[in-house]
Amino acid sequence: MTVEVYARAIELTSDACAHGGAIYYASDAGRVLVSPRLEPLLLQLSHRPRIDGDFLADLLSLEDGDPAATPYRGVFRVPAFHRVRVSPEGARTQERLWRPLEPLTGIDEQDAANELRRLILVAVKRALTGTERVAVLAAGGVDSSGLLAAAIAEARGAGRPEVEAIALDYGGVGDDRPYFRELVAALGIVPIRLPPRAGGPYTRDALVMDACPVISPGAGAELAIGAVARARGVELILSGEGGDELFDGDRYALLETHRQRGGALAAARRALDIPVYSPCHPLERVLRFIVAPALARRIPHPVRRLRRWAAVRAAWSWAGPRLREHLRRDPVRRLPGTTCDERFASFASDGVRSNHATARAQLEAATGIKRIDPYLDPELVAFVMRLPLEHLFFGGRMRGLFRHAIRGLVPDRIRLRPDKAHVEEGLRELLAAAGGFEAFSDLTHPVHLEELGLVDAEAFHRTALAQAKDPRMRPGEWVHLWPVMALEGFVRYARSRATASIPSISPLPSIPRIPFIPPAP
Repeated sequence: MTVEVYARAIELTSDACAHGGAIYYASDAGRVLVSPRLEPLLLQLSHRPRIDGDFLADLLSLEDGDPAATPYRGVFRVPAFHRVRVSPEGARTQERLWRPLEPLTGIDEQDAANELRRLILVAVKRALTGTERVAVLAAGGVDSSGLLAAAIAEARGAGRPEVEAIALDYGGVGDDRPYFRELVAALGIVPIRLPPRAGGPYTRDALVMDACPVISPGAGAELAIGAVARARGVELILSGEGGDELFDGDRYALLETHRQRGGALAAARRALDIPVYSPCHPLERVLRFIVAPALARRIPHPVRRLRRWAAVRAAWSWAGPRLREHLRRDPVRRLPGTTCDERFASFASDGVRSNHATARAQLEAATGIKRIDPYLDPELVAFVMRLPLEHLFFGGRMRGLFRHAIRGLVPDRIRLRPDKAHVEEGLRELLAAAGGFEAFSDLTHPVHLEELGLVDAEAFHRTALAQAKDPRMRPGEWVHLWPVMALEGFVRYARSRATASIPSISPLPSIPRIPFIPPAP
């Protein structure tokens, strides 16, 4: 993987949602190094960078930290929808890009759905350009079904790429499998069904990818998918990442617009029938979306801090001094964005987008297969953000406009399904195939994290053993333990690499090279 080298200050730009991919950079030995992968950049440094304990603390606290940070001090990434100027001497400035948008106030829901459908197909067509074999991750959910159907529609005809569907095949609450069978029958394709247990052998290796920690316990399944795709000659994987946040719409922001226009009573009336995934009484909706947030805002700040700290101490009883300091900080309170500019800027530059770009780069590095998320196409995102919020709930449904946009592409039983799949059964099978809790017992005494002040190793060990022995422990509870175990594995990896010899540095180019530009989607 190429590492770009510059002898003078350069400007780096990440597009909306980091759709063009991750961009890492560092100032070192009188030049700037830039790469879309972290590990190659680290190998070109003249020194081994130290681990950034604050970055690891942010991961453990489940709070957004510095979006430019990486696990290594002095090595940075360009946050989504930001411009960074960096010099060989280490000076850097960073600013969020601003793209004023005009709201589409005159568009009706039918026209909005038609345009949304067109832009989805355009984003998929753009992703497919230049490829011969593509895999779409789909399992029967609304978003992934629409993506697979769009890819099949765009791939029809001579000279178009061959499209494969790959699905993780498991049951449980909100079972996707009946819907997926109907979808592939309607599309006339034979899918690849992969059981989650196929990811078991990869789970240990998935703790670290591209020299960066992975705190998701399901990453092993992603590597198994990559192995199957690579064996079948797949060049590109498409996923429906971002669909939930983009098409769901912010219900709190919707009610805030009603409050601004007609007062609290207007907001309460709209809350009576606001769409939800789980059926509930209209008054429950008012309590959830109107009363509870209003009461929370009126609780004195000292009382809120005490309540939060009590909850934190219970959930992170094993926290070390450095992590406790992070946990004591007040979380960032985000107000609902009611204008299209606020919604677009928040969505396009959210730390989640930067983190996803990192995860995408990690999977590309580990599998050798490019990944694109068409629902994060900047043109598509901008269009959705310009729409009136009310349009997204077309027909009184969650993702109502998206469901209407894909009519005719997927069967109505899938398009209008009221439920969502839960991942617990899949995690149970995956982790059992990885050897269960016992296979990772060496990571339950995180002495390396204790040295960084992040964890009390003995307290975490007691907590982990108690939960492992509890027959009522559900796979979802691994999610709380896994980040500590994953980061312990990462620190061991990083420190073992620190003892390796440093490769020679390539010479400076005689003429400064042009600034690095993220690859086009």
